[in-house]
Formats: sequence, C-alpha cells, structure tokens
Amino acid sequence: MKMQFPPDAYDEQLKLKPSIGMLLVMLYSIRHVFLIFLAYFPLMRGGGDSTFIKEFMSLQVMAADLPAILLLVTLVMRQPGAHQLWRSIWQHGRLILILTLAIQLIVDILQSGMQIIDRSNQEMVIPVLLYLLLDLYVMLYAVRSNRIRMTFLDFPDEKSHKPTGLLGKEREEYDRKFREIVSKIIASDPDKAEKLTQLLNATTKEAAETWHELAHQAVQDKRYKDAEILMQKTLLFDAENGACYSNLATIQRHLGEAHKSLQSAKKAVKLLPNNADAYFNLALSLAETGNKTAAISSYQSALTLHPQHLYAWKNLGILLRDAGKEESAKQALGNAQVLAQKHLDE
Repeated sequence: MKMQFPPDAYDEQLKLKPSIGMLLVMLYSIRHVFLIFLAYFPLMRGGGDSTFIKEFMSLQVMAADLPAILLLVTLVMRQPGAHQLWRSIWQHGRLILILTLAIQLIVDILQSGMQIIDRSNQEMVIPVLLYLLLDLYVMLYAVRSNRIRMTFLDFPDEKSHKPTGLLGKEREEYDRKFREIVSKIIASDPDKAEKLTQLLNATTKEAAETWHELAHQAVQDKRYKDAEILMQKTLLFDAENGACYSNLATIQRHLGEAHKSLQSAKKAVKLLPNNADAYFNLALSLAETGNKTAAISSYQSALTLHPQHLYAWKNLGILLRDAGKEESAKQALGNAQVLAQKHLDE
C-alpha cells in the first residue's frame, strides 16, 4: 500500500480522512437547506429581510441538494462494518458530488437570471455573478482535487485489525492462539506456570507488563508471530502505551505485515509526539510501503528531536540519494559517517 499523503491524513484504519477543503465543498453543496433556515427562522438571520431568499428558493433548487445530503449521511456511516449500500454510495461519491454541483450551478443560473429580470434590479447583477462564480469555483475544485478523488475511493475495511474489535469466532481464535503461546512458555519453563496461569484472565498492570516482557523474549527468539499476539494482548490492557505500538510495528515488519506495521507506527507517533524513535520507526514503515516522500519527512522529524540519531541520518541519506537529491544525501550520509566514527572512538 503506497501512501500519497502525509500520515496524519489517514485515520486508524489507514483510510483517508476528508480534508477541510472536501468538508467545505460538501457543506456548500447543501447551502440551499441552510438558506431555508435563514429565510424561515428569524432568530437565525437576526430578523433581517428574507424576501429575496424566499423568492429565490424553489422546488428545483431544493431537490438539487438531496444527493449532497445523502453523501453527508454516508460520511457519517463511513465506519468499519458499514452496510454494502453505504460503501457503494461512497465509492460513487465523487461523481455524485460533481453532478450535484453542476446541476446546482445550472439551476442557480436559471433561477437567479429569472429573479433579476422579474425584479428589474440591476444592483443584484454583481452579487449574483459573484455567487455563480463561487459555484463554478467549488465545482472545479471538486473536479480537480486529487485528495477528494482518493478519499471517495477509500472506505474502512469490514473488520478492524485491533484485537479489541474481534467478535465471535474471530475473538475465540485470537484467545485460543494466545493460550497456546502461554502453554508453550509454561511447558518450556514450568517455574512460570503458577504466575502465568493466574494472569491469564487478569486485566492488571502486572499482567500487561508480563505479556510485554514475554513479547520481547519472543522477538529475541525470532518467534515474531507469538510476539505480535503477546504485544497485542499487552495493548488490550494498556492501550495508551506508545512504546508498545512502536515495538508492535517492528514485529509486524518482520512478519511482512506492512499495512498493520504502518498502522501501529502511526499510533505510536500519535501517543509519543516527542519521541525520535517513534518517528524513526514510522519512517521505516512508510519506506516499506513505498511512500519515500513521507518517510523522508519522518526521518527529518526524528532528527529534529534527536540530531545524533546515526541510523536516521544514514537512512535519510539513502532515500535522498534515491530521490536524486545528491547534495542533501551527501550531507546526511556524511553526518552518519561522523557519528559512526564517533561511536567507534568511544
């Protein structure tokens, strides 16, 4: 999976979040509904004259907002496990939005033209032209925006990757694998049997720390699948542990689970915004998924927090060289070489 946008543009399911520009376009596409409130609810418009707004409104104008209202409802329903209907509407959402804006532009041209002619009010010509130009601009923005296009192609997976989101047979399978791992550990080290048996169903800090330690041991033994399940078990009881998410991202990279690794690394950065290693780990996951531009940015963030990070300089230099930025690459690799020599001297 190649990410085309910065990491913070994605949600926890690694799906694109609607940008502010996209949300403004969607809200603009239901402007006639808002105008109705202005016209018929005096408290909202401050008691001003609403005659022109009422005359401007018509059945055709109101009907043009309906597809956009449906899109806003679909935006709210854009969640894991949503019905296939919402998924289908969202994936055709860009076309629906553009057609809605085009129809609204045509209706507004016809409606405003008739109002100006009927009222013979030349003072309204410039405001109406500006309004129609705004209609045109918003429609062209929706047509040209790559972020809008890609967001409408993205819909959360039917199932969450988080163990806490597993239900029924899936949760039973996860618990079964976890118990199998614990059984293997007990079999290899009977002295731990009593303690681990007591902690199997515990939700205490001690339980979280124990599963975390066992996960690290599994990594050292290169039992990465066991380590992943044990680390996930830790996060069930300590969901705000950024270090655990960062470790989990590393484990998932070893397993070749690039999608999950990136998701975990993003959570680590969110929980540890001032931690250089969290950004370094995120950069590794981004590079592995093919997003070298975002990886470069993450390495730079790591180095801002920890300028002596040898491997961040080295990896940054390699990516910059691959990107054709020879001078910057030479400087980064030079910094890495200086730090490497310094470590040798120590």
